[in-house]
Amino acid sequence: MNATGRLKEEGLGKLIMLRQILLSMGNIIPLRVHIPVWEVQKTISVFKEHFKPYSPQKKGYNRYGLSITSLDGGFSGVPDLDSLREYNQLNGTNFDEPDFRKQTPFFRDCKPLSEALLPFHNYMGRSHILRMDRGGFFLPHRDWSTASFRLFIPLCDGESYVFILDDRRVFFQQGQVYFINILLSHSLFSFRDDNLFVVFNIDLNREAVNAVFRNLSAY
Repeated sequence: MNATGRLKEEGLGKLIMLRQILLSMGNIIPLRVHIPVWEVQKTISVFKEHFKPYSPQKKGYNRYGLSITSLDGGFSGVPDLDSLREYNQLNGTNFDEPDFRKQTPFFRDCKPLSEALLPFHNYMGRSHILRMDRGGFFLPHRDWSTASFRLFIPLCDGESYVFILDDRRVFFQQGQVYFINILLSHSLFSFRDDNLFVVFNIDLNREAVNAVFRNLSAY
């Protein structure tokens, strides 16, 4: 079932209610899930040749992606490392985050990451490792997927980049898993090469929301 069919099945009202339940906890929710950064970085280095330009039509943005999930379980990056909105407009398609479900060999081999995210395995949509080199950036934007929410994991030192959410700089802990409200305007700027982040898009359903609440951090 594609994202459009899932939307019809779940019902827009139910999805809005589930998102509001998440947002009742805040726009940035730390989970009590931590990633062993060095171990994940070692596996990334093994797969480094599979990084592809992120939104390849945008030259000079200095950002690259390594697919964790894709349409076919491969590393082509098409279209999972593109702007889905722009790709859909250009190609007459209707892809959404939950349509990219097949895990790539990277996720299967990166046990520290896959084991830490075990509560969300059944609900994973489009997910990737994001690499940003010096001068890399995302301009302020909002992500409008109706059928998913975002987990975000920085693997780099917080002083080496700036993440801005709703006009405020956010300081993340390295290796910590966060829910972030990507309906708010957000941007990202990298001050050095090889800054790494993990981006998971998770199906917006009752079971996945319950998994967030079961794994809330104590603070």
